[in-house]
Amino acid sequence: MISKIPLPTDNLYKFIALFGLMIFLTTLVMFFTRHQYYNESAFNRYKEISNLKIIEDRTEKEEIELFILTEQQQIEETDEDLEVDIYIITAVIGIFLIFVGFFLWYLRVQKYQDLLLILRVRKAKIENKSIITNANCRTKSHNFRVEQCLLFFWLQILRLKNIAGFVTSGSLGNCKPVS
Repeated sequence: MISKIPLPTDNLYKFIALFGLMIFLTTLVMFFTRHQYYNESAFNRYKEISNLKIIEDRTEKEEIELFILTEQQQIEETDEDLEVDIYIITAVIGIFLIFVGFFLWYLRVQKYQDLLLILRVRKAKIENKSIITNANCRTKSHNFRVEQCLLFFWLQILRLKNIAGFVTSGSLGNCKPVS
């Protein structure tokens, strides 16, 4: 079976957070499902107990049945209390894993990815600014010819696009093909 929902499991911390979310959601579904079951069961048992209590002259069989039903009701109430405690504990564990996973993911991974992205943007702005100022070299210094400015501009574009056809050794006139 192919999952149609892509899970971001490229990182351990994200995986921990998603696992905690899965635990929490499963706990909620189980709690409401079991709560509905206990309500229906208690209602049905209450009807049977009420019908047996109405009878004034109960036989021994009806007395035993009434006793069994009341004991079952008490056992089911304690079982429900225990299950609610278990659901609360697992929900707290799930919420804890969610917060710890996302917190560690942000502190140890995402913060540095954001910083790296900011540095890349700054570097691209600086490179673009240097390309523009070097393209306007004819107005700053009359020693360069227009052809040399265009060549320098194209070499900068090729270097930015990582299309390495030429290697420059610092000045415009010393361009040689890569061998």
